Amino acid sequence: MSSNTASSGYVLTPGGLRPDSLVHRLTPGDVLSGSGGRLRELDPSGRVVADYGLYDSATTMRPLLPQSPGASSDEMPVVPTLGQRWISYAYWQRPPGQAIKADSATWTVPQPPGTWDGQTIFLFNGIGTWTTILQPVLQWGPSAADTVLPAHWSAACWYAYGNSAFWTPVIQVAPGDQLLGAVDGGAAGTYTCSVSSPGKGYYQATLSNVGEQPIAFETLEAYNLYQCSDYPNADSMAFRSISIVTHAGIPTLNWVLDDTITDCNQHTVIARAANPGGEIDIYFRNPPPPPLTTGISGPSAISTKGSYTWTASPRGGSGFYTYEWWHHMDGGSRYTLGAQPNQALTVSAGPNFGMVVTVVSGSASVSDSVDVTDCIGLTGGCEQQ
Repeated sequence: MSSNTASSGYVLTPGGLRPDSLVHRLTPGDVLSGSGGRLRELDPSGRVVADYGLYDSATTMRPLLPQSPGASSDEMPVVPTLGQRWISYAYWQRPPGQAIKADSATWTVPQPPGTWDGQTIFLFNGIGTWTTILQPVLQWGPSAADTVLPAHWSAACWYAYGNSAFWTPVIQVAPGDQLLGAVDGGAAGTYTCSVSSPGKGYYQATLSNVGEQPIAFETLEAYNLYQCSDYPNADSMAFRSISIVTHAGIPTLNWVLDDTITDCNQHTVIARAANPGGEIDIYFRNPPPPPLTTGISGPSAISTKGSYTWTASPRGGSGFYTYEWWHHMDGGSRYTLGAQPNQALTVSAGPNFGMVVTVVSGSASVSDSVDVTDCIGLTGGCEQQ
């Protein structure tokens, strides 16, 4: 089991471990400004309350993504069983000349994980570059923003820039709570990130002169996981009511999916590509298969000698099926038939009989049957029965 501080002087943030000295809580109402090539926190009157050093929004810095080196092996000595950092995500990059003006999504806080191994899970939408991001974040487990144990769900806005990160106070939320995460842009390089939950709270972070953030993200990020049950006790979480507006209008969203880590079959699905009103679902694991059912189509009454066919119609299960057909005479023995979806049988005058199929899919099996009336040789056939 690990903690949010892998070694002295480092804390966990969205994007990985960062030096504690470079991770800061923003005071509500303050503005984080990159004006003049320095990153400063300004109070509502414009007075500088903190100077965080040189700032260059165009500088190539530490990447955010999991394939980046990020923290060194010395900073993160405990290697979890499962993969970590950005696990699965979708992104959309705005076309030239269409700076993102607004990005928002709603989601429902999922059930907590079934096991506790010291893990931290981040779920967020947001906008950024490949080295910076402004994001409304839902988290489970400890981070620099919320170290309180036992683990619980909380939400905050974060701005990650190189090795630095900034966060608002957190909102305590619970499974079933609704969250709205939004980033709104005014003039180029000025953005406000907000996270809110009805009846639970609202916080925002305002940035100015930080450069354009041209990429929208919907992301699952996680650390210190040892088993698939360390993920939320749900199949997936949906980012719903996705809305993205650029300064040129409402764009068509051609999302790109990246399932970087799939050790629990984590994956991202575009459930609805609309804008506004889109939905992206991020799966924590394989969803359980739907219940296995089957039916039989084919004749239930026969008046003429000949070959007749009955067909099984399974649904659910794993999607792969095997079949075992058999029939039995009234009060008589069982006769094994074929192993295909369709079963043909030559029928002549005789007693009534039943057609039965058993369908197996994975570890599930189900049977269905149809009783067949044999009217061959009877005057008027089955209509006289």
